[in-house]
Amino acid sequence: MCKQAGRTVVAPTKKGARVWLQGLEFLGWAGGTRYNVEFHEGYVTLSRCADGKRKVTPSKGGVIDLESKKIAQVFEGCVQVAYHVNSDTINVFKLTLEG
Repeated sequence: MCKQAGRTVVAPTKKGARVWLQGLEFLGWAGGTRYNVEFHEGYVTLSRCADGKRKVTPSKGGVIDLESKKIAQVFEGCVQVAYHVNSDTINVFKLTLEG
């Protein structure tokens, strides 16, 4: 069951592109929560994992900052993305022209 859905920007950077999600603490993704990232065609999945390679930053109510060339590839041509936050996953999707 989706706890929250929203939109955020895709910002170009020297390292590729950045997608920034914040205010996740009240959705169960508090600072220190560990997770892994999986890249797919048109979307990215963040999966909660006790020994995950990344962790949520505690500032601003829980921040996930994704910045890489892989993010730029997945979201090529997008200026905004949609996201769905669940208990154990966050999915970040390309927005269609209609979306």
